[in-house]
Amino acid sequence: MLRWLQALIEQRRPSSSGKPPRRIDQREGWLTFLKTQETETRDSFGLKTFEVVDARIQKSDRSIPQGWISAGGLPNHALAEEWLSFVRQPQHPILPLH
Repeated sequence: MLRWLQALIEQRRPSSSGKPPRRIDQREGWLTFLKTQETETRDSFGLKTFEVVDARIQKSDRSIPQGWISAGGLPNHALAEEWLSFVRQPQHPILPLH
């Protein structure tokens, strides 16, 4: 999260002192997407959970791929690659909500 915040601060840094922060051009970022499938595991509310079966990233200036769930946007390619690496890990701990 801190790397994400640092990237946003850098993108918005004014070109000179006394100027307002720059606007972020959303066409320059990276989008993240997931493919999921339902599992038999239920959460603490009794609802079925899902697991990620695939993930991808792409430049935000491209069209959204059909059949994928949007997982958000990131300001640069390095953070998008880091997100993709994390999501593709075979195991993530399940933490109870209580």
